[in-house]
Amino acid sequence: MKAGVIFPSQSFDALNFWIVFTIFLVCFLWILYSRWVLHKNRKKESVWIAILFFMILGIDLENPVSFVIFTPLVFSSLLEFLRKNQKSAGTESEEVEGLESLIKENSLLKKRVLDTPKTFFSQANFFSNLITLNEIQLIQSVVESTVNFQSANQASLYKYEKTSNKFHLAARHHHSTGLQLESNSSIDDRILFLIREAKRTITIQEIYRNNKLYQLWQNSFSKAMLYSPIYNEDELIGILTIDDIEFFRLHRDTVRDMQVIAKLTGLLYRNILVHQSLLTNNKTSNSEDNTKYPNFLITINNEFKRANRNQLPLSIMLIAMEANSEEQAQLLPESSLLEQIKSSCLENLRDVDYLFDGDEAGQFWVILPFTNFDGLCYVMERINVIVKMDLADQTLFTCHFGFSSSHPGLQQPRQMVQACQDSLQLHKTVSELVHRKKIKAADVGV
Repeated sequence: MKAGVIFPSQSFDALNFWIVFTIFLVCFLWILYSRWVLHKNRKKESVWIAILFFMILGIDLENPVSFVIFTPLVFSSLLEFLRKNQKSAGTESEEVEGLESLIKENSLLKKRVLDTPKTFFSQANFFSNLITLNEIQLIQSVVESTVNFQSANQASLYKYEKTSNKFHLAARHHHSTGLQLESNSSIDDRILFLIREAKRTITIQEIYRNNKLYQLWQNSFSKAMLYSPIYNEDELIGILTIDDIEFFRLHRDTVRDMQVIAKLTGLLYRNILVHQSLLTNNKTSNSEDNTKYPNFLITINNEFKRANRNQLPLSIMLIAMEANSEEQAQLLPESSLLEQIKSSCLENLRDVDYLFDGDEAGQFWVILPFTNFDGLCYVMERINVIVKMDLADQTLFTCHFGFSSSHPGLQQPRQMVQACQDSLQLHKTVSELVHRKKIKAADVGV
């Protein structure tokens, strides 16, 4: 009777009945399990509900059992396929929109970086490096600051020698390898001479538009992207170049900044020339009185203050001639050897250096402005060779050295003088120990 209720128009088939009943029961239990246990989304619930619905519909339409079973399965598979395609299309559209948004943000960020003016911090760092009274330090700072300030890869400075009418590469700075000091050998570069005649900043765009000029550029030594001459009033000092820079950075603001850097460098170079002239005039006036020891104390005090104020290096050196016996010590003040050594030292010092008599006979003080410890070692080695040559033909006197170089631990000039005297005493002690060791070794050998 129950089978007749479900299948009113066809004979009862137990096998088909139990197959339909089993599928119906599995679908119904899976819907309950996914809804209250697994908490699946409603899309999958609707698929299984549709399967159950079509099974019941197939029974009511008196279709065969196989048709009743396969029809909802095919339909459910079709729904799942459509759902996956819709999800995939949505994902691809989201990825395309995300990529377009990223490209737009990148272009906006690049524009913001290029259009943003230099900050006060970057400008302060740029100008602080150029505050110096040393020509070599200024040239090195200019190329280094140009690379950092203009975001360039490499910059160079070609110095012009008016007497020989030639250029030479004074300094070059690369953002990865750092500063490269170049030799003073002259450079045959017709582009540099054309920049000298033009007296204005020229870029690679302008050079490229002129075929003859571009051919000269290809055969030149410099091959720079931008040339900017440096003038001290009407006198050419050199040419500052940007050798390598990203092309999108080579715009109007970069050219304008290079013109300002070249003009500023010319003003700073003029200050250095004026300062050197003042030092030379100060040394030549009253030269006899300037070598006295009291003037050394005045000069070292002034130079120490100036070095601290301008953050410049400063070094001093003490040369002490000593007799090998007491009888010879009495002859030391009147010895012509002292004047010979003093004259040899003066010939091997710069115009900005000072040489004074010491407070004791046979001593000389040397002040070396703008000289760090490495430069001091070079000067000491050169003076030591000169003194040894002057003392080579006699055994009456010996020479010892003391030295001191400025560093943050020295707060007063007298500390620098005391450090120099202490190093002189250390040199004497070491020399005596070495001399005694040699005598003892000679006695043992005998």
